[in-house]
Amino acid sequence: MFASYGQSPQTQNAVMALLFLADFEKAFPKILIQDYKIRMKLPKSYVIVMLISCCHLISSIPTFTSWPNVVGSYKGKSATLMWILSEPLTIDWYSVNIQYDKSSESISVCSWYDYKPNIVACKEEYRTRVTANIKVGSKIISLNLNNLQPDDVIYNYKCVVRYEAFSPSVINNMAWIMLYDSPELNIRVTPSGDLIQGSNVTVTCIVDSRPEPSSIIWTNITDPDLPYLGYSHKNNTHCIFTLSDINILDSGTYQCQADNGVRGSPVNINKIITVYGPARWYMIDPEDYNNGVSIGDITNFKVWVIARPLPRQDQWYWKFSPSNSSNVMTTNPGHVHLTVSDDMAVLSITNVTISHYGNYYIWTNNQYGGWNEDELMFILKPQGPPSKPVNFHVIDVTAVSIRVQWIRGFNGGFQQTFTIRYTDVVSGVVKEKSGIEDRVVGSGQMITDDITDGIEPETEYQLQIFADNSQGQVVGNVVSTVTPGL
Repeated sequence: MFASYGQSPQTQNAVMALLFLADFEKAFPKILIQDYKIRMKLPKSYVIVMLISCCHLISSIPTFTSWPNVVGSYKGKSATLMWILSEPLTIDWYSVNIQYDKSSESISVCSWYDYKPNIVACKEEYRTRVTANIKVGSKIISLNLNNLQPDDVIYNYKCVVRYEAFSPSVINNMAWIMLYDSPELNIRVTPSGDLIQGSNVTVTCIVDSRPEPSSIIWTNITDPDLPYLGYSHKNNTHCIFTLSDINILDSGTYQCQADNGVRGSPVNINKIITVYGPARWYMIDPEDYNNGVSIGDITNFKVWVIARPLPRQDQWYWKFSPSNSSNVMTTNPGHVHLTVSDDMAVLSITNVTISHYGNYYIWTNNQYGGWNEDELMFILKPQGPPSKPVNFHVIDVTAVSIRVQWIRGFNGGFQQTFTIRYTDVVSGVVKEKSGIEDRVVGSGQMITDDITDGIEPETEYQLQIFADNSQGQVVGNVVSTVTPGL
């Protein structure tokens, strides 16, 4: 009969013993009810009534109702976890504990006990950002976490209820937090350490994202014109690209971008990749590569190098093969200087003499190698005919004059002059204006001149320009124009 009464086995045994030993002739027995930790002096009849009325009738063990307790929130914001009991919490129950498991250990967050029914105690490290709602008479138990951090979402939270001090626990652990945030990115380069030219490198962008990113893309922001970087997805958490047979030109800043649609997205992360390899020249000054130079002039041969690391000053070399000999000179012909600044070397020749004409070779190396000493050759030779004038055109026409303009070319190392030949298209009469000096207008290379001799109104002319020096003549372009009437 009494198996369904009482809070604990001790309480039930006390009730049964009192009923069995009840003696109504003794007026005031002294009884001890341990579960409530009180002493009473009452008539037996009142004791029996009191015990029966004080012992809560529990028709069934309380349970949790089904509740899909998955809460999504954002980093720095709050989330509320909720558990629902099958019946309201009463003061007769023993304890409620909200906790999570970490490394097989249960870590308590907040607790409630029957002997302090109006107090919910939370651990000190949670007090500033945790609020627990555990109230007598309510079926709902909740936990609110403020200022969410990634560590808050890595464990399952559970609510543990004991309805008696020594009874089995009633546990519900269907509660966890889904933290929505813009992606967090990390980059891993394989192999690690220095990347040497000729090897293969795999660069992985690792994405921690809730929800999963809709896209992860790699780009080279140092040189966007480089070929598109291939990429692949693995469960939307990795983005990988591989560079095969890398060289020093693959060095640069690479960017991974992930987008999951959450505020603050997309997110970028950059990785500087440095490839170490031998020196190689990649550009020379075309004007100095194969030009004629006058005796007494100054000329420079320039070469730009790319290398990791850059060659030191003492790792640059040059040699000279005179044009009148097949031998390579090992001594400086004089007035030849090699200077190095970062990634550029300049071979300067001052006060050019006949003995300086010939072929010059420049090369360098670092600890990984360089180019062959006969690979890069500059030619220094005497001057020849002038370069062709360009952009010859008419800028003004009157009935008796034609004004023309052009861009002068290199004079070949000698004094040059210009000749303008103009032909009457109808009559075929040809005239020339020669001996036009190599003069410059302003600070540019443009020359302007007027043609007036023999110019007739209402006549169509065809004009052509020539450049001359002591080494020869070159022909420029042809233009046509018509003079107006008077």
